[in-house]
Amino acid sequence: MRKEYVIQLTGTNRDLNVKNVSKTKEQILSDILNEVKESAEHFRVEDGGWKLSKNSIDSTIISRILGFNITDEISQAFMNEGLMIEYNNNGAFVRTQEEYMPIYMNERTGKIHLIENSDDKSYIDKFNERSGYVQIGKL
Repeated sequence: MRKEYVIQLTGTNRDLNVKNVSKTKEQILSDILNEVKESAEHFRVEDGGWKLSKNSIDSTIISRILGFNITDEISQAFMNEGLMIEYNNNGAFVRTQEEYMPIYMNERTGKIHLIENSDDKSYIDKFNERSGYVQIGKL
């Protein structure tokens, strides 16, 4: 079984560091082609090269074009709103500081069920109206 790693980012509020950008088509193409060239050179070394993250390459190109890291500023905007950025084995997610734990009630039996791990979406199929459940709140 593979171990799940989770990194959660929260931070203090700060102004967003964005700038005006004015680049010509040629300048943008140059930024893109320079990164493609550097990536291609990575694979031409004697031992070959390990695979590269396309998301990382995209982010580098966008940062070169804009002159600042827009993804950091987007994350900061979410944190300014009191939300958290969570990175885990499945990707990056925006979430609240508190875990989302929906509460369902079976209308026929009156039994209440607290979903402690809402990341496991299998509860959606189990606790639905067809099965006699209604969501009555969350913790």
